Amino acid sequence: MNFPWQKMSMEEFAAAERSQGVKVVKVNDIYWREVRACLYRPLLPFQELSPDAAVPPRAAWLGGCQYAVPPQASANSFLSVLIFENTKDYALEKLHRDHRREVRQAAKQLTIRPVESADEFKEKAYRAYLSFYGRTHYQYKSERKDRDCFSRYADSLFQFPKIAVLGAYRNAELEAVSISKLVEDTLVYSTVFGNTESLRLHVTSLMLHSIREALAGHEEIKRFYIGMYNFQGRTGVHGFYIYRGCRLIIKPARLQLNPLAEIVLKYCMPKQYEKLYGGVENVQELLAGHENKNSDSGGSSGS
Repeated sequence: MNFPWQKMSMEEFAAAERSQGVKVVKVNDIYWREVRACLYRPLLPFQELSPDAAVPPRAAWLGGCQYAVPPQASANSFLSVLIFENTKDYALEKLHRDHRREVRQAAKQLTIRPVESADEFKEKAYRAYLSFYGRTHYQYKSERKDRDCFSRYADSLFQFPKIAVLGAYRNAELEAVSISKLVEDTLVYSTVFGNTESLRLHVTSLMLHSIREALAGHEEIKRFYIGMYNFQGRTGVHGFYIYRGCRLIIKPARLQLNPLAEIVLKYCMPKQYEKLYGGVENVQELLAGHENKNSDSGGSSGS
């Protein structure tokens, strides 16, 4: 499928995210997303920032901020992201035979094409969303299970024509939806949902294949960003992507927390505290390795 993504600037991306209820704050030239109350990360969390240039929003002083840093910068935590790199090298034949079979089986019953309008989305995607919510009880923006709220969500999507809304159709029925945004040289996979029957038909394999196949024809798109890793092993949603060639990239990061907020997190929510610092086994060894790399490469700089 040759899908013509339209490039968005960071400003356009920020506006699109705000329209869907995400709190985005611009400080100097950096856009920050509020990921928890008063906790901020860059809008694209893999974006590396120099500590000297990373000025967080004012509200971060009540909670904190976290951002990836360049290799030469001091780090005290990690951000783990899922990214498909070398997008132009994708081919179905490179997948494991079981995954190839899923794609081919799904393609016999499903067709991937853009959803044409907000009205079509409202009419046909709502049933798929209700099935998705009933199966997962996904809490993020769960108010969209209300039809009026879902209708407003559709309007917010289609007021930005550069947002790519793809549907998986079986005959005239819309079984699943994916939403992506081309931000500068990165395709951001924002949302995927579908009904239970479409999962049995391997719609997620077909949707991912269709997007990656289209990306292979776009030289200017450098990466396909799936999202933050949730540290639950290679099972579930993130395992689906890892087994299909997505890389788990662990980036050294700076975490700045309000001292009181850090005490509350550390002693009242220890699992969340661990995840915030990196959530990976042997995180101190990884951090030590990063610092050793800095000392090996930075001591004879000549600058």
